[in-house]
Amino acid sequence: MAKASWTSIGVVIALGLSLIHPMGAVAKTAAAPAFDDELEHGYVEVPIESIQQFVQIYGLVKDNYVAERSDEALFQQAIKGLISGLDRYSRYLSPQEYKQLVQYTEGDLASVDFSLEFDSRLQQWLIRGLKPDSDSSKLGLKNGISVFKVDDQELRKLNHVQVNELLSGAIGSTISLQLKANSTPINLVRTKKVETDIQAQLLNNQVLVLKVRVFQQDTANEIQQLIEEHQSSRLKAVLIDLRNNPGGLLSAAVESA
Repeated sequence: MAKASWTSIGVVIALGLSLIHPMGAVAKTAAAPAFDDELEHGYVEVPIESIQQFVQIYGLVKDNYVAERSDEALFQQAIKGLISGLDRYSRYLSPQEYKQLVQYTEGDLASVDFSLEFDSRLQQWLIRGLKPDSDSSKLGLKNGISVFKVDDQELRKLNHVQVNELLSGAIGSTISLQLKANSTPINLVRTKKVETDIQAQLLNNQVLVLKVRVFQQDTANEIQQLIEEHQSSRLKAVLIDLRNNPGGLLSAAVESA
């Protein structure tokens, strides 16, 4: 099958974009005056020069990269770059990743089969608690090996809570570890189920301590239920323990407060 020229592909992309409603972008040209009225009602204008530049770069990558990449993979990567380039908190989610996010918020939280501890002498994060027969050990990881990055985040300036947050995610989701600055990343799958139930402990001074491991969809309701269950003990105070809590749903944290 003959390949279409990059010029013709550019025309197709430009025409395709012109049909996308607010979630997309429109390339406005003199050849398409019929869209002028629609552009004033929620469409986003993109300079045609930017579209042409993208198509040109896309063609160079498609034709000259050392390994063959599908069009779908290249477009997905382009979308991810567009979103992640905004700031460190913005991220594009594929349908599979979104499904995993929903699982995470509903309680299906998992981590890797080891922990990371900071060595103050070496000023590095080291792998600890890795068992010899674990999945990660089969990939060549060992206790005492330093980790430079997790999912493109450099660990050196992060605290324990932030590092623990990077290790946690939905069951079955993928995490990328980079051991050194220029080393090839190692991909792992989060399979170790993390206990997310709130632990309640009533102290002798009638203070109820609630250990909240992560903020999820029903966290506020669980806290309320535990407080009501201990009301007969004439509670004087409730202490929420958030140590090593990686975060979670902002709305759940606000509701819990």
